[in-house]
Amino acid sequence: GKEGRSPPSVLIAALRARIRQASTATTMGPPVFADISKGPSDIIGDDYTSKKLLKVKCAPKATPGCSFTIEDEVKSGGVDGKLTLKYVEPTTGISFDKLTLKGSTYGVEASKTVSGVKVKAKLNPFDGSSLSGSAELKDPGYAVTAAGDKKKVSGSATASPFAGGVLGFGFEYPVAGGPVALSAGASATLSGAFLSCVYTSKKVFNFGFMFSPLPKVDVAATGDSTGPDSATVGLKWACSAAIPLLTSLGLKTTTAALSLVAVKKFGKDATLVVSTSSKYDAPKPSFGAQLTIG
Repeated sequence: GKEGRSPPSVLIAALRARIRQASTATTMGPPVFADISKGPSDIIGDDYTSKKLLKVKCAPKATPGCSFTIEDEVKSGGVDGKLTLKYVEPTTGISFDKLTLKGSTYGVEASKTVSGVKVKAKLNPFDGSSLSGSAELKDPGYAVTAAGDKKKVSGSATASPFAGGVLGFGFEYPVAGGPVALSAGASATLSGAFLSCVYTSKKVFNFGFMFSPLPKVDVAATGDSTGPDSATVGLKWACSAAIPLLTSLGLKTTTAALSLVAVKKFGKDATLVVSTSSKYDAPKPSFGAQLTIG
């Protein structure tokens, strides 16, 4: 009977919503130019630390849209503290991403998305010359950025010409005048392996490589055209199933040093990171640890 049928307008609206949902789920869009090699860099860079740091994050329920982070780093001369506040102003929608106080140094970072463009500004309130700004537009097919400060103006663009592939370029122009510094790069994921190559404004080629030889194991390598001493090789193992006391283990090596890191997550509220590193020519290990609560 007709009473069991939905009006055509309802069916069309539901179909459009399903298409938008599928498109969002399957299409992430290309990264910005600065992140073309982010995957390998994260594997060999994340978690490793030489600091001894306690970080506490808090979001008071009495103040919606507000959160703060307290960091205390233990140094040879004592404890170095840092307070960072994040606040979203409800009337204008401006997000104060970082209101920072560290010793006698202040910093303000704010952002707002306008017509799909994320606009950011950064400033030390007591130093007007420190003002810098940037804009970022991301789309399923491309990403464009622009930035400027007292020293230079820069911009970049990336596009995804095929699934798993990214092409991009960037430029920097000094405010005081001079030649434009150009950079270009590409990345691709082929048969499960990620490869990237970026020609930087310093006239150096940076390379990245990443793949997963085993479930829950990622192997990565980075380097540049200056020579083999620039190479770093590392792996990350999500080992919680085999070693319940740990969440992940990491190892990386350069021609100069070997580093290890162990990470343990306690639910969603706390993470403990313990790291050690030792130089091959002077085997005296150094240690670092970071406890994040909240």
